Amino acid sequence: MTNLSKYNQTKRNIALVLVILLGMFTMVLAVLIILAFELTAVQNVILCWILTTLYAIFIVLIVDPRINPRSIQIVERQVIRNIPYEVNKPVFVDRPVIVEKEVIKNVPYEVQKTVYRTIETPHETLNIPRYEFIGSTQTKTYHRRTCKFSKMLKNKFKEHSNSALFFKKKHYKACKSCINIRKRA
Repeated sequence: MTNLSKYNQTKRNIALVLVILLGMFTMVLAVLIILAFELTAVQNVILCWILTTLYAIFIVLIVDPRINPRSIQIVERQVIRNIPYEVNKPVFVDRPVIVEKEVIKNVPYEVQKTVYRTIETPHETLNIPRYEFIGSTQTKTYHRRTCKFSKMLKNKFKEHSNSALFFKKKHYKACKSCINIRKRA
């Protein structure tokens, strides 16, 4: 056994002896109090309960060294010593490295390559008419093609025409932001 384990064992033995002595002292004290004051049965139970609680608190303080602030804890740990040692490492020196020239050999057979060419065809120009006015069948208003509100219309509600009379005949209202402003100016 090491000195530390002997020290811990004697410390435990002393703590156990103290616990046993404290328990016997508590029992003697309880008997003396009961005889001296001539207590009733209920008072006896309360007194025993109080003394037992105090005894349990003192046991925890005596036996558990983490709670007792006076206890000394000795901790064993390994000591790592830095001992110098030699390591054989290869040393690299800057010197020119000679590389053999690569020889390219002629291949005795022909390699066939597939070449893909894109053939450009002239694009057909789409003939999409540009209408001057766009109307909404949902709100019954018509706008110029450049109006910000005409660009927000859904395709299923759009109606196109080059004249404002087409929309006036269908009782559409003119847009207040793109058409009525130009009339005022």
